[in-house]
Amino acid sequence: MNLSKKEIVHIAQLARLHLTEKEIVQYRREISGIISYLEHLAEINISKKEATPSLASHSALRRDEAKMWIGDERAQTVKSAKVTKNNYISVPRIFES
Repeated sequence: MNLSKKEIVHIAQLARLHLTEKEIVQYRREISGIISYLEHLAEINISKKEATPSLASHSALRRDEAKMWIGDERAQTVKSAKVTKNNYISVPRIFES
């Protein structure tokens, strides 16, 4: 399915986006491709396939709890780190201050 320029402009207005002509062409191509792929997926017959068990029934996440290091785990961990500072592991900053 190929969306028209008018449909892309309408979608952009709903999202309160102001698109340039170049962006309209780009999004028309990209969104049309996504919709075509979804149409292709809808044609696949999955009626005879068994469902994959859901992971939602049990969370793979654990509670964030502080635990004491056992034995020399801390020393070995710091020793194996690429960069250390004052006996701590140093990692790159991800946020600008």
